[in-house]
Amino acid sequence: MTIRAVIIGFIGVLLISSLTFFNDAIMHHTYMIGNNMPIAVYGTLILILLIINPLLKISKIIKPLKAAEFAVILGLTLTVCGIPGSGLMRIYSPITIMPYNEELINPGFKDKHILRMAPEGMLAKVTNDEEHNIVVNGFIQGTADKKNRYNESTMEIFKRNNYFLGSTTFVIMDWIVGFISRS
Repeated sequence: MTIRAVIIGFIGVLLISSLTFFNDAIMHHTYMIGNNMPIAVYGTLILILLIINPLLKISKIIKPLKAAEFAVILGLTLTVCGIPGSGLMRIYSPITIMPYNEELINPGFKDKHILRMAPEGMLAKVTNDEEHNIVVNGFIQGTADKKNRYNESTMEIFKRNNYFLGSTTFVIMDWIVGFISRS
C-alpha cells in the first residue's frame, strides 16, 4: 500500500460525496449509487485498469498501479458509498417522520405502541394534530410554506444527526489512514 493509493482513494471519496447529490437531486439522472455495486465506482475502476494503467506501463514515467493499491482505492471509495446515496441520505428523513403516518394508517402499529418504543430523540417530535399536519403531511405531500415545513425539534434531530454523520465519516477515514500507516 502506498500513499498514492490513499490519495487516489480520498479523491474518489471526495468525488463520490460531491457528485452524488448533484447527480441524484439536481440533475435527476439515474442514481449514482443505486445498489450494492455502484457503476460509477466499478466503471471507473475498469477504465483505469484497461486504459490508464497500460498507458502508465508504456510511459515508464510513473509506475502502474498494483493490485493492493487498487484494493485500497476501491475500499476507500466503496466505504463512502453508503452515506450520500441510497444507503443513508435518501432513507434518513422518511425513517424519522413516517412512523407517525404508519400509526394513523396501521391499527396494529397504534395498538402495540410502537412509537413509544423508539428512543428519545430518534424520531421527529410530533405532539399534536397541528404539528402532525405541518410535519408529517407536509413531508408526504409537500408544502409551499418553507418556514413551517418542520418544527424546531425535528430540525434539531436533523442537525445533531448530520454532525454525527460528519464525525463518523471523519473517524472512519482516520481509522483507515491509521491502519494503512501501521502496515
